[in-house]
Parts: sequence; structure tokens; C-alpha cells
Amino acid sequence: MSAPSMAADLMIDTPAVVPSSSVNWDGFYAGIQAGYDLDGYAPVQGVIGANMTASESFLIGIELAIGPYFDVGGGGGPGYQGYLVGRAGVLAGPALFYGMAGVNDVDGGFDWIVGVGAEFSVADNVSARFQIAQYDTSFTDLTAGVFWHF
Repeated sequence: MSAPSMAADLMIDTPAVVPSSSVNWDGFYAGIQAGYDLDGYAPVQGVIGANMTASESFLIGIELAIGPYFDVGGGGGPGYQGYLVGRAGVLAGPALFYGMAGVNDVDGGFDWIVGVGAEFSVADNVSARFQIAQYDTSFTDLTAGVFWHF
């Protein structure tokens, strides 16, 4: 014999509350990135920039990065490198996928730079990114960084 169902037995599925993080992609940002060059150098750069959303899902911006690099391959001493690039990207939820192009300076020699990257919102007004950049025909950087958006 079975007992009748009672209100106390009522099962209601409630959706899990997932904390969300959001970055306001418009405006200024600053951060630090570090990585590895396929020729054995390790750049560490301070980065500043500004973004503007051109539409609901498209972003344009400008970015300046500068800092030292270190020879982890053992062939030479430290130097400096920096770049000034324009960025354009697509916003997809908490992610930004972008391309960049501009000029770079490595130890006083100017040339071009192109690259692509992915940046993700990880906390309120904080993002993390991964980037690959080709500096003229000389070297390729793989970098990761953390950025604060104002």
C-alpha cells in the first residue's frame, strides 16, 4: 500500500546560482603581460590602452606596450621592446577575440607587428588574455596577461 503524496514531498528544481563577472570593454585599461619568444627571449611588458565598442558585438581600440626582454636562451643580454597597435575584435559573451596591427620597437629598430588574441572576463573589470604576435620577420611572441578596466 502506498501513501498519498504530500506538499512536503514536492520536489522543485531550482537553477544553480553561478557568480558572474563582467568587464566593461569600453574605456581605458592597464595591465601586465609576459611570455616567451620562439627565439629564446622572454618579454615582460606594461600595457595601457583604450577601447570603444563600435556596435553591440564589435570593438576597436589602441594599445601601447613597453618593457624589457630577457635572453633565456643564453646568447645575449637583456633589451627592451614595445609596440603601438590598433585592435579590432568581436565580443562573444564574456570573451573578446581580436586582431591587431601596428609598429614595434626592439632596441631602437622600428618595424611592423601583427597578432591575434583572446581575452576573457575573469572578475568584475578584470580580464585575462592570451596573444600571439609576429614582429616583422624576426620573431614570434606568445604572451599571457592580466588587465584592469577603468
